[in-house]
Amino acid sequence: MNNVAEFKTVEKWLTFRASTPTTKNGYLCKFAYFLKISKINPDELINEWKTVRYDPLKKQKFIDKISEIIEDFYVYLMNRKTLAELTKRNTFMTIKSFMKFYNIPLEFKDPSLKACVTYHNRDIKKEEIKKILDVSKLREKTFFLMMCESGLRPDTMVKLKYKHIKQDFEKAIIPMKIWLPAEVLKDRVGDRFSFVGEDGYNLLKSYLSTLPKLNDDDYLFQPEKHTGKNEPLPPTTFSNYFRKIAIKLGLTEGRVKGKPNPLRLYCLRKYFRNNCKAESSLREFWMGHSLGVDEHYIQRDVELHRRAYAEAYPLLRIYEPTSNNKVSSLEDELKKAYQTIGQLQQIVTTLASNETISNILGKDREKLLEQLQKLKQ
Repeated sequence: MNNVAEFKTVEKWLTFRASTPTTKNGYLCKFAYFLKISKINPDELINEWKTVRYDPLKKQKFIDKISEIIEDFYVYLMNRKTLAELTKRNTFMTIKSFMKFYNIPLEFKDPSLKACVTYHNRDIKKEEIKKILDVSKLREKTFFLMMCESGLRPDTMVKLKYKHIKQDFEKAIIPMKIWLPAEVLKDRVGDRFSFVGEDGYNLLKSYLSTLPKLNDDDYLFQPEKHTGKNEPLPPTTFSNYFRKIAIKLGLTEGRVKGKPNPLRLYCLRKYFRNNCKAESSLREFWMGHSLGVDEHYIQRDVELHRRAYAEAYPLLRIYEPTSNNKVSSLEDELKKAYQTIGQLQQIVTTLASNETISNILGKDREKLLEQLQKLKQ
């Protein structure tokens, strides 16, 4: 059979139903499996449906025929012991999605397969992440740590461009906002943003210092050998590296036939989900999840989100803050306080220039300025 994506009916269906390349590839793989076993040409199937749908007798015969074909495939699917239950369910739901898109009413008992996850991405411990980071190359280390601190998907991370971090990065604002336009996200959600904390910012700064100056539309994570093309790296670049490092460190076994590795790159996203103790709708917003009706009500105030993230960051943080970091943070706070006191002095001086207010303040004006000066010192 030809490439499944070349069928016009399949291409049209995927255009409306697959929001990302990853989703599209998943649908294609599962639907191709059905077409191969059932020996069906989807374009011919839909053309036949169009010719019979308004003739009651022919329509019913068509529905009976296609329903029986899908029932037979379901039996075949259930007998494949090497397939996980979730894979079986998703394959069956893919077929139903195609038929529903073309308004073909199937008549058989819906098996209602349960979304039983046979193999889980296991929880990853902070110490395990440290071990992986400590032996990783700078680019990969930055990618992994930013995933831990932002909760973003790998296929979103590889699409990040310099303009998505530029504003906060160049001003050294921490937590640093990552702007997430809808086109880099899954689930057909609107524009979002997430954050990384102090460690993520500092590591990103170190990584970008090794690259030529990036333009706004340049991708953050560049290939090791520059090809001259400005296109995102495939997520497998980082998932394969992560898997190899985890195996080398003895944190997981090698690939077992028929089973996904329980310690995978997505475990870093799971780490964020488990350790980010912010209010749930904010956490899901940062991760790029669909919020349903909450999408219309959640606040979009960046500073409110930034404060909530800063409160949650200590539990997300992989490395303990060093004394230098604490001193640096204290110095920043003192600078802000110094600036605030200076502003207060200016306000008092300005108010005192008004004769009426000056009379009201009287001697208190000089005392107030004197106290502010002492506090500033």
